[in-house]
Amino acid sequence: MKVVVLALATLPYVTGVRDFNAEAKVIVDKMSIDKLIGQMTQVNIGYVFTDQNENKVVNSSQVADLVKHNIGSYLNSAFATSTLDNSSGWNVTEWRSVISQIQTKHFTETGHPIIYGVDSVHGATYVQNAVLFPHQIN
Repeated sequence: MKVVVLALATLPYVTGVRDFNAEAKVIVDKMSIDKLIGQMTQVNIGYVFTDQNENKVVNSSQVADLVKHNIGSYLNSAFATSTLDNSSGWNVTEWRSVISQIQTKHFTETGHPIIYGVDSVHGATYVQNAVLFPHQIN
């Protein structure tokens, strides 16, 4: 029994499992107060869109402005308050493109990824052809 416990205790070192808490602490310890505040700031993603030929596109200068302020996360959807082009959501490829554009700019400039959040409690309502779940009645 002792051999099994000892073997399991050393497993993270043998398999190369990383200590993400320690890595995160090193990153956070290097941040200034301004960067920490920026990382805790969540911005509505609608701020970075521009209308172009009746479509919503990512405005790279708006994203660059938010990068300067070390913004850590984006929330919501371009479809949260209304439809765009008679659509209530993008397909997965379009979503990936939008988030990748924002993520790339942030990561290139700061070395830190962003967090993106959208309300999907009852299904991915802002993604075309995704599963939707009903609200409880009672």
